[in-house]
Amino acid sequence: MIGHDPRATVFAVGGNYGQAAFAARLPVGSRADASIAAALSLQKILWEHLKKAEGKSSVIDGVPVALPALQRAQRLQQKAGTIGFEWENIEQVIQKFHSELVELEEARRAGDNKQIEDEFGDILFALVNVGRWLDLNAENALRRACEKFSRRFRFVEARVNASGENLNGMSMEKWEALWEEAKQATR
Repeated sequence: MIGHDPRATVFAVGGNYGQAAFAARLPVGSRADASIAAALSLQKILWEHLKKAEGKSSVIDGVPVALPALQRAQRLQQKAGTIGFEWENIEQVIQKFHSELVELEEARRAGDNKQIEDEFGDILFALVNVGRWLDLNAENALRRACEKFSRRFRFVEARVNASGENLNGMSMEKWEALWEEAKQATR
């Protein structure tokens, strides 16, 4: 609308955005009904419209470049989703991830290192989106996976050292067997 102050719409729909953001973080069971969720969704869209009217050139401008990459990917996807750049269901998100794997394999076969890195990045970005759709925090999930790997690796090291064997030159079959043992022991 020409001459319309978007702030008036934001406040008319449900008060201040801080309250809406707080309410959006409440557990689902504590919300009064689906109409509140719909109003909050609309308010989020209007908030993005307000930021754009105030001179922000993009919905994603507020996502800091300095964030860890996984966290930044998740925030970029969330922001883009607020204005409708979003898949309809998790199956589509997973299909996109699979298509990125195919593209990586094609780049690998072609031997194009720049394209390989680009496709690898696309895979990570798509996988973060899978996690987002599953209500997971990609950064936390990867940190936990790193800790799990560390526990298992240390288990294998201790096992091999206790047996007097050498880790260097150990067959992959032996690594796999010990890794399976570590998985059972460190659950």
